[in-house]
Amino acid sequence: MLTMKVGDSPYKAIVGGASFIGNNYVKSGQNTLYKMRWNIDGLIENGRPTHQYATDIGWAFKQVNNMYNLYQEIGSYNLVLEIPRFDG
Repeated sequence: MLTMKVGDSPYKAIVGGASFIGNNYVKSGQNTLYKMRWNIDGLIENGRPTHQYATDIGWAFKQVNNMYNLYQEIGSYNLVLEIPRFDG
């Protein structure tokens, strides 16, 4: 679990949070909000959901506006969309 000590800075919280997400999810192949929530590979391998960042089924959808606003602040970026496809 990620915790922040009282008196720590917003900078440390942001860097610590990014490190937590990067090390625990992105490096495991869960590099999108969708994959962090649903972890399809874990479901296929284990027959049940595993290693999920959030249990709220609407979590990824609820984050879209926040992500959009952050990208607007960046100004110039290259957006690549990954769309999951399910066969079978």
